[in-house]
Amino acid sequence: LTKALEKERMFFEDHTHFRIFLDEGKASIPHLSERLTKELVSHINRSLPQLEKQIKEKLEKTSTELRMLGDGVPQDETERDNFLIEKISRFNQVLTDIVSAEEDVGDTETRVFTKIRREFSNWKTELNKKATQLQEHLRDEVEEYTRIHRGKELPGFVSYRTFQNIVRRHVEDLEEPAMNLLQTTTDIISIAVNKTTSSFFEAYPNLMRAAKDPLEDLRELEYERAEERLRSQFKMEKIVYSEDGIYSRQLEAAKSRPEYSDVFWKRSLKVINADVRETAHHLNAYFTITSDRLANQVPLILLYHMMEQYLVNVKTAMLGMIRHKDAGSFIQEKSDIAKKREYLLKRMERLRKARQVLAKSVPSA
Repeated sequence: LTKALEKERMFFEDHTHFRIFLDEGKASIPHLSERLTKELVSHINRSLPQLEKQIKEKLEKTSTELRMLGDGVPQDETERDNFLIEKISRFNQVLTDIVSAEEDVGDTETRVFTKIRREFSNWKTELNKKATQLQEHLRDEVEEYTRIHRGKELPGFVSYRTFQNIVRRHVEDLEEPAMNLLQTTTDIISIAVNKTTSSFFEAYPNLMRAAKDPLEDLRELEYERAEERLRSQFKMEKIVYSEDGIYSRQLEAAKSRPEYSDVFWKRSLKVINADVRETAHHLNAYFTITSDRLANQVPLILLYHMMEQYLVNVKTAMLGMIRHKDAGSFIQEKSDIAKKREYLLKRMERLRKARQVLAKSVPSA
């Protein structure tokens, strides 16, 4: 190799035309080697930030996967009991956080209570929509009831029967949307609970199976109780009642609204009699009270049964598993989970070593 390099150098030195390339450092293996080395070092330096970023991302991803898998099941019996207690306690804490709207959801997810609040807002919109429909069809309805059912009342006297029938019919139309809200709320909570259960107990199939039955049974129980309470609420709404002071204030407010003032009635394209005008004031006053009552009462019923009671009962049932006679079998881990944990630990070690080597061997340009 030495002779070859010397022969190459002599060739360029003695050549009339090619010597200039040697003088400019553009010829001979040593010169080319130096140039290639500089270009390689420059390329490596440009690639280092991206390489460091990739290693960091893979370390974070591996660490997250290991955290989700958790530690392996200990062999000592006492430690196994403590392991089960810790698993269930951490699971119950997440349920507590869900109830208090403090669960950790990261940057891309939405808290359970936030999703439910959005549905409650839609429920209020449904009530407002119903109030608007009532206003739009009020004149025709009152005239129809008055024409068919009017008794000895003089014009301007409100027929309680007419008033009651119209209120009941419009309130009944809201019962089905309330039941849909119950189902939607239940689905939101069920998805969150099932996701939490899988994240904590996926590695332990026996524990997953043991938890499945109480989760479903308790959900069905509270669903039925919530449904019964809602049905009862709408049955009570058929009584048509409001406290005198509250009703009087709403009636006064209804009469003072521009859309129901005497000017409005006089400008209407159709002649409005005193029965329609007076009944309209009362209906709008009462339906405002009913809407406000249902806007609060229905969500309260759902939150109490499907959030508070359901999740509290789930936590109690999970704690009961600690004292179960087969509690030891609940934490038998899947074999593939153990293999995956071992693989992730080895990958974590390799990535850490790569990061250390990279930090120590940054070449200079």
